[in-house]
Amino acid sequence: MGEVKYRNFAILATSLLLSCNVSDTPTTTTENGVSIAPRLMLTQGTSLPVTDSVRIKVWSSSPVNVWYEKTLPWSAKFVVISGIPQGTNFLFAIEGRKLQSDSTSAIWWSGNQSGTTNSSQSLDPVDVPVWVSIGDTLAPTISGLKDTILDSAASGVRLRWTVADNSLASAWFGTNQLTPTGNIVSDTVSVAIGSSITLKAKATDNAGNLSIRIVKISRKSRGNGLPASYGIPWNSAINYDSIQDSRDGQIYRTVDIGSQKWMAQNLNYDTLDGSGSWNYKNAIDSGKKYGRLYNWNTATQGVSSGRTPSGVKGICPTGWHIPSNAEWDTLELWVSRQHGWIQETSGKALKSLSGWSSGNGLDAFGFRAIPSGYRHDGHQDYFSSGDFGKFWSSTEKSPSDAWSRNIYNAYDSIPNGPDPKGYAFSIRCISD
Repeated sequence: MGEVKYRNFAILATSLLLSCNVSDTPTTTTENGVSIAPRLMLTQGTSLPVTDSVRIKVWSSSPVNVWYEKTLPWSAKFVVISGIPQGTNFLFAIEGRKLQSDSTSAIWWSGNQSGTTNSSQSLDPVDVPVWVSIGDTLAPTISGLKDTILDSAASGVRLRWTVADNSLASAWFGTNQLTPTGNIVSDTVSVAIGSSITLKAKATDNAGNLSIRIVKISRKSRGNGLPASYGIPWNSAINYDSIQDSRDGQIYRTVDIGSQKWMAQNLNYDTLDGSGSWNYKNAIDSGKKYGRLYNWNTATQGVSSGRTPSGVKGICPTGWHIPSNAEWDTLELWVSRQHGWIQETSGKALKSLSGWSSGNGLDAFGFRAIPSGYRHDGHQDYFSSGDFGKFWSSTEKSPSDAWSRNIYNAYDSIPNGPDPKGYAFSIRCISD
């Protein structure tokens, strides 16, 4: 009875066959100038009997070579094999293996077929429902890029984009060939004041398919060389300095408060691989206004310190570091002792003049704490923009928690954490 079922199954498999469709010659694109040899793609048939693993072997006698031989988990949906010359006659064998009660692996089903790396083939499976095709007709999808307008103070920007659908073989932005991190690609672009540039983002997958996305990056001509306020004014009575982050060209105002020199705005540096930091609600404009939000490990690179200075450069520019809990204490105490302030009202002295849903501050010393909100790790969502400003310190409390400083719309004090390290808060760097 079992044998009859298996034969019926094989007949069904033949009806599920796919044919392949690629060029007779290696594809060459003028966009990247690279010749892409045909790829052999092996894809699971939808009616394959479920096993624990699948062993695949592809070989040829002319030239004599084993192109692929590997045991894959059942969850592997396809494998792309590169390097087989055009016109090669190949042999393909597949075995489905199941783990037995005595921990040995037994062949559950097997089959063989043959083919040639030419176009428009139909390869009939012999015993099992597996099809073979050369190449892949689905082009990769480029996402995450859009036209960008920079403030005059920002000399450049690092753009990050994602290539989906297929394995990424090469990526270009303009004339720069980039090294992807998985399917994430990033590059830094510089633009002259009052100018704009148009660039092509290009991605080629392992099957040789090319996608192109064109973006325009412009830089405003207005401004005085310092960051714009984005609706939250600076204190005109404060004498600010400024620094430029050499990594991406962004300019930050800085301010002396007591014996410390602080950034007067939140850090907006985008991590190289795009992990561990976010714009509020994933909006670029939120990053410009509020800075990025960082989880603790990304901000500190996993290094904890309670010293003064902390010595933890973390995500900060050269010459600056993540403040320790003790350095936050120093700021709070100094502010509370000036002009009759008390510690319970030091938050009001540091809050920005506007931008809060209620309880705007006095920004008495140019710190300009803004309500940038935070990202909740568990919910993977964003909360309290306009209500809270939460800032990491370099000091951990436990393996899972670290100390933070919190400024709220409804309170004039500056309570501290601890908070889970996976939450994403703002970063204020302090000078070495």
